[in-house]
Amino acid sequence: MQMRIKFLFTMSAEERYHHFNDHFPEFVQRVPQYMLASYLDFSAEFMSKIRAGKV
Repeated sequence: MQMRIKFLFTMSAEERYHHFNDHFPEFVQRVPQYMLASYLDFSAEFMSKIRAGKV
């Protein structure tokens, strides 16, 4: 829990997504996008942009 809070305050949204994806790639594939976005504290639309490389 403390690591999650640390990441929320020290990393950008894009960095949080890439860090999470690097450490848990199979989890990212299994969980719905809107749930993962909520956990990482941004919108599903923003996550789509990150995945598409538009950010």
